Amino acid sequence: MQASSNCRQILIALKAYAGDHDGRYPDGNTANEAFRELFIAGLLEDERVFTATSSPFEPDNSIGEAPNFDEALVAGENHWAMTRGVKDSDSGNTPLVFENPVRAEWPPRWNMNAAGQKKEGRAWKSGRIIIGRNDGSVAGEMLNSTRGDAVTLKPDSTGKDLFEQAGPHEVLNVAR
Repeated sequence: MQASSNCRQILIALKAYAGDHDGRYPDGNTANEAFRELFIAGLLEDERVFTATSSPFEPDNSIGEAPNFDEALVAGENHWAMTRGVKDSDSGNTPLVFENPVRAEWPPRWNMNAAGQKKEGRAWKSGRIIIGRNDGSVAGEMLNSTRGDAVTLKPDSTGKDLFEQAGPHEVLNVAR
């Protein structure tokens, strides 16, 4: 529940950012850099929303000073990946923020063999990962298998998972 709440708070800040930037979300070389823009824009003051239970990424809540907030979300302090290039006007079903995958590839994959463990790319023991969509909704989405070190989401009746339905995109992964 806490991880879903954290994802929702990140989405709210992203939506506010897009509202002030012609519908564009922040960008960077990593999700950490993109999310740091939320601090620079004055939309967040606490980096603890960027973690989740059983995550190896733990923010220390030391964000540095304005205007650059250089200490916000340094490597190892952000659990959440982001889809690059999404705009506020894109389909509401587009995945925008999601738990860190095993690798920054499209569609992303997670490690079910590390479910519930404090490891990068881990899934939840329930076989789910949390995804925040462009419409602001947050849900635990089921993975395609209960085993494996690089598992995609479960496809729907069309044979495609949520990421494949969104079309080709890039993953802004966490800085390790």
